[in-house]
Amino acid sequence: MYLGIDVGGTFTDGVLVSENKIIKTCKIPTSNNSILEAFEKLMDDKPFKRLEKIVISTTLMTNLILERKYDKTGLLLLPGPGISYQDYNFPFQFAIARGSIDFQGRIIEPVDEDEIIENVGQLIRAGCLNIGIISKFSSRNPALELEVEKIVKKQFPHLNIKLGHQVTGNLNFIRRAMGTGLFLATHNTFYNFILDIENSFKQRNINCPVYILKADGGIVPIKFVDKFAVDTILSGPAASCLGAKALLESDASAIVVDIGGTTTDLSLILNSIPLYASRGVRIEDIYTHVRSLAVYSIPIGGDTGIDIDGNNCLILTFQRAGLPACLGGEKPTLTDCLRVLDLTDIGDKDKAYSVLENISILLKKPVTEIANTALNMATDLIIKAIEKVFKIWQEEPAYRIWQLLNPLSIKPNTLICLGGPSGPMGRLLSEKMQIKNVHYPLCSVANAIGAALAIPTYEEKVRINTEKGEISSSWGYFVKMENLQKQKLFPKIAETKALEVFNLFLKENKVYAEPEIYQHEVFNMVRNWQTTGQIHEITLGIKPKILGFIENKECFG
Repeated sequence: MYLGIDVGGTFTDGVLVSENKIIKTCKIPTSNNSILEAFEKLMDDKPFKRLEKIVISTTLMTNLILERKYDKTGLLLLPGPGISYQDYNFPFQFAIARGSIDFQGRIIEPVDEDEIIENVGQLIRAGCLNIGIISKFSSRNPALELEVEKIVKKQFPHLNIKLGHQVTGNLNFIRRAMGTGLFLATHNTFYNFILDIENSFKQRNINCPVYILKADGGIVPIKFVDKFAVDTILSGPAASCLGAKALLESDASAIVVDIGGTTTDLSLILNSIPLYASRGVRIEDIYTHVRSLAVYSIPIGGDTGIDIDGNNCLILTFQRAGLPACLGGEKPTLTDCLRVLDLTDIGDKDKAYSVLENISILLKKPVTEIANTALNMATDLIIKAIEKVFKIWQEEPAYRIWQLLNPLSIKPNTLICLGGPSGPMGRLLSEKMQIKNVHYPLCSVANAIGAALAIPTYEEKVRINTEKGEISSSWGYFVKMENLQKQKLFPKIAETKALEVFNLFLKENKVYAEPEIYQHEVFNMVRNWQTTGQIHEITLGIKPKILGFIENKECFG
C-alpha cells in the first residue's frame, strides 16, 4: 500500500493506494497537524506493516520564496572578467570580490584575503549570517571557493556557509548563485518542517519510508531531502500533473488545470509524458538549475474574492479572501458562486447566498446572475492564461517533437480539471474551449494520487577532462584521476566511468534504480595542431515515471 498526502494552502488531501486501486481518500482543512490527521483518517483500520511508503507534496518552499519569508542571506560572488554583476537583481544582499577561474578550471586571478574579509564584514553588518560563496566555473575547479571558505571560517567562525559547487555543478554562474542563495535562505525552515514530520511519525511508531515530492515529479527520502530543499519548489503542481497522468489513458495528451484555493496551476501531458521546463524553474525573473515540470500559475482559485469596484462593476480581487462563506468565512468567493448555482454541494448554500446577496442588492441584479458573471470572468481568465502559456510551451523541444508526430493537432483537445471545484469548473472551461472534458470524482484528490504513485527521479551531468585528469559532476563531485587516458577516451569507457560516479551519488542518497545515459558529447582539445585531450559531457538520469494507472477511477466515489 502507498499513501499520498498533498498539503495545499486551503485543504490537505490524502489517498491510500493498493495495487493501482484507490482504497480510501480524505480532504481536511490545512493546519499544523493536517499531515498526521490525514494519515490517521486513511489508516484508522489498516495495519501499518502493510504500508510500503508515504509521499508528501507541499507548497512550503513555494510560499517561503514567493512571500520572501526566508532567512537573511548574503552572497560573495567571484565572477571574474566579463559581464558586470554590480546591478544584478538578486533577491539577496551580495558583494563582488576578485579571484577567477577560466572555463578549463585554471586559476587566472588569485583571491585577496583582505578584500574577502571586508566584503563578508559588510554582509554581516547588513544582517546576513548565511553566506554563499560562488565562483564562476567552480564546478570545473572548486579551489577558489574552498580557499575563500577557509578565510571566512577562520575570521567569522559563527557563519553558516555554503559553496556554489556543493549546491550544483551545472554551468551558468547566475543560476548557481541563485540556487545557493535559495538553499541557505530556506534551509532552516524546511529542515524544521521535515524534522517535525519525522518526529511525529516516530512518536506514533510509523516506521515505513517517507518521501517528499520534488518539482520534477520525482521523490527523495525525507532523511536526505534537506540537500534537495530548493528542488521541492512547485512540488504541488508536480503532484497534480502526475495525478492527472494516473487518471488518464496510458497514451493520452491533455491540458491539466489544477484549481486550488489560491492559485490555478496549468501543466501539460503529451502522450502520457509530462512536459518539462527545459530552462528550469524561474523565480523573480531569474532562472535556477531546479529541474521542473513546465508549470504556469495564475492567482485564481476557489477562495478568490468577489467585490465591487469604484464604478459599481463586479470584480475578482485576485487575493485569497479566507475560507468561502459557505464553509464559515465572511467574504464571497468563487466557491460560494458555485454553491448558490448548485454546481457543488460543498458547504452551506444559505451562507453562500447571504454574502452574495449583499452584492446583489448594490448592483440590483439577482444573486444567480452575480454568481454566473463571476464564474464567467474566472473561466475567461483561465482560458486566456492557457492561450498565453501555450506560446511558452511551444518553445519547449518536447512539445515541438509532439507537434511533428501529431501534425493534425496544434494542441491537445482534452482537458482534465483537478481540485475541489474540478467538476463544475471543468465543464464550464471545456464548453467555452470546445474540447473534451475528462472528469472523475477522484480528480478532487488527484494531487495526493500523483504523490502516492511517484518514484525517485534524478538527472545529472558528469564531466570528464582527460587532459587534466579530472572528473566533476553537476551535484558538486570533483576528483583528480591520474590514470585517465590523456588524449582520447573511448566513449564506452567514459560512459562506464560516468555511471560509476552517478551510482555513488545514488547510493549516498539511498536511491536504488538503474540510471540511463541520455546524452554524450565529446570535445577535442587541440594544441599545436595535436589533440592533447578530450572533454566528455555525459547526461545521466532516472526517468520520471509513476507506479501505474488508477484502475478503479470509473467506480470510486
